[in-house]
Amino acid sequence: MSRIASGPFDINNISIPFGCYDGFSGDLGRTPATGHERAQGWNMSFYEIVDGSPKNIPVQAQANPFPFYAVTAVSSIDLQDFQAQSNVPGEGDPANHSLIDIGHGFTGFALNCQATVYDVTFSLINGSFVGFNTTKASPQKASIIKAPLQVGFGQYQLYQSAFLAVLDNSDPVNATMGRSFSQIGMALASGVFDIDSNIQQRFRYTGNVTRVHKAPFWLLVIVCLLYSVFGMVMTVTAFYLRRMPEVREQQARLMVEWAPELLHKDSSRDEPSYSSI
Repeated sequence: MSRIASGPFDINNISIPFGCYDGFSGDLGRTPATGHERAQGWNMSFYEIVDGSPKNIPVQAQANPFPFYAVTAVSSIDLQDFQAQSNVPGEGDPANHSLIDIGHGFTGFALNCQATVYDVTFSLINGSFVGFNTTKASPQKASIIKAPLQVGFGQYQLYQSAFLAVLDNSDPVNATMGRSFSQIGMALASGVFDIDSNIQQRFRYTGNVTRVHKAPFWLLVIVCLLYSVFGMVMTVTAFYLRRMPEVREQQARLMVEWAPELLHKDSSRDEPSYSSI
């Protein structure tokens, strides 16, 4: 990408030529000639490596991963003027992967990217991820995400992301654009995806095991409580009566009266018995 500004400056006639490879070059100052959405200042191309050189691929081509180029020139601040007074990285700063100050308030960058689509299986227990396993998806599935972007959908959203990527000092340009590409690609392809059944699932819920009418239930509770109170009263009464003098005297008299008879029975039980012939 290079800067060209000759004669009186006209924002509608600025020329920002670029050239990534033989099949992908042009002028960001002009609206792209192809694509469903055509944003002036933004262009991208999907390619494959053939004999060591990148070649454009058709929309129906299937690959995973799939590489692509993205170039943009956004209306932004003048990096040279604001580099000393702000946190925005300057031209060529590696923190933002070599932004180019095109001049006249335009900033540009070019990215050579590679996107990979993965199938993911995970376990979710009580809202927390326990396992997260990834496997590379088939090229057919990856083309579902690639095709809408390649025909030109989502270009305006990607161009808006480029505006934010230039000013975002927390992440490099490629990280910001990578997130945006993933989100927009999945949003465009979401219409053909459907909810799949879980491999394993377990539900926890509250349910009624049985139902008891209120009147019999509370009657049973009250009767059990009364029975417990009655048992406690009888226990305390017996303990109290056992300590009364009259009761102790009656117990002693009974022991005197019954003791000889009880002893006679015990002794007769121990004596051997004889029978005469």
